[in-house]
Amino acid sequence: MKFWASSNSNVTIMHEDKKKIKILAVEDDEKCLKLLAILLEDYGFTYDTAIDGLDAWEKIQKDDYDLIVSDWNMPNMDGNKLLKKVREYIKTKRTPFLMLTARADGDSISTAVKVGVTDYIVKP
Repeated sequence: MKFWASSNSNVTIMHEDKKKIKILAVEDDEKCLKLLAILLEDYGFTYDTAIDGLDAWEKIQKDDYDLIVSDWNMPNMDGNKLLKKVREYIKTKRTPFLMLTARADGDSISTAVKVGVTDYIVKP
């Protein structure tokens, strides 16, 4: 997947074909989700938000996303279960999935990698 960005101060990230990139941000902490939404908006991304994995899964089945950014520790369906469902679903099995979590232990990272996480970032 190749991307294109405008050169003005309001950067807009798009696919090579000029379609805006759409991101699903999944986070149960309201403050973290708001911060993530502000950052995505500032960088010109189109995005939706979800408050847990179950909410995200419902949105994934109804819409197309170019990237999923998800916390791990959430009620109803955690990020790792969401990742498993995303990788099993024909429509999203190749969608990049970024795990953004406080889980810094090797077992969690290893588990996410085995399931198919694209990248893993530990929150401070």
